Amino acid sequence: MQSPEEGATPSSGIDVHLTCANKSGSVEHYYHFFLGHLYPLLLAYEKLEQEPAVSQVLVRSCAVMDSLLEPLGLDKLRILPRDEHAQLASSVTVKSMTEPGYDRPVDYHYRPMVRATRVLLRRLAPSIDEAAARLPRPDQPGPAILLIDRKPPDDFYTSGNAEISSSGSQRRSIGNFTELANALQGACPNTRVCYLEDHTLAEQIVLFQRADIIVGQHGAALVNAVFCNSHAALVEIYPRDLLNPGGGYKNHFLRLAQLLGLPFRRVLQQSSHSAIDCARVMAAIAEIRRQDSLPQARQLQRILWFHLWQLRLRLKLWLKAAASGKSPAPLNKQR
Repeated sequence: MQSPEEGATPSSGIDVHLTCANKSGSVEHYYHFFLGHLYPLLLAYEKLEQEPAVSQVLVRSCAVMDSLLEPLGLDKLRILPRDEHAQLASSVTVKSMTEPGYDRPVDYHYRPMVRATRVLLRRLAPSIDEAAARLPRPDQPGPAILLIDRKPPDDFYTSGNAEISSSGSQRRSIGNFTELANALQGACPNTRVCYLEDHTLAEQIVLFQRADIIVGQHGAALVNAVFCNSHAALVEIYPRDLLNPGGGYKNHFLRLAQLLGLPFRRVLQQSSHSAIDCARVMAAIAEIRRQDSLPQARQLQRILWFHLWQLRLRLKLWLKAAASGKSPAPLNKQR
């Protein structure tokens, strides 16, 4: 993989100018990088890697996120400064290709996202094995709870170079995080406090794979729920000042949990930096644990969520076909 500082280099084969079309936000931030850049990149690269004529796959730089691509073994990948990549889009010397991103809840699609997750896990397999051997396993009774906190932003996000300034605890935090951590560790000894900024992607994958319950404030870290095992659950701490003007929620992680078949609970926080009611977080966890004692109910919930998503996707395709004047297929048609 070639870094953005090196720029594009001449090659004897075909250079593919790949645009990973994120749907919102900036791919310099983890959530949009992960679903809006990394996932489409992996799906496109799997195809392009098999074509002998393709010499280079040219993508834009995602700033501090570029380091997450290094362990993936993408030998044909060339990362360009974002302005250079944009200018090269109209060049006749490259073959242009666009791969859609998945970084809006309306654009979550089960099959390609699961496929991208599998590709990522395969490419990181040696690093994941090393991380699994290095990180301590939960060894106390009760569920393994992963409690996520935020660090101050990387200096890049407070510079003039970032597409969107602010990140980390500058954007959101839990005012009484230590109190919450102590309460959870007192009730569930397997609670682990985690700053994802301190961990490689392989280590993050292991942490999420081993967790029974993820607890975290609304934010990019929760996208790692894609690595959770089927028995896991998600508790989102949601600041009221993030509510939409009409009072609705930003349902990024509710939709993701539904897509993955993971139980989900939301606990409201008064504002993006206020204290949280620890008792309400504990109650959400207790409710999840009660549900776990009813495996048939949980399995029924998974099946229901999956079929609702399938129906939603078919309805979307049906409406698109109807709007284009084509004869839409019946909604109950098996695919």
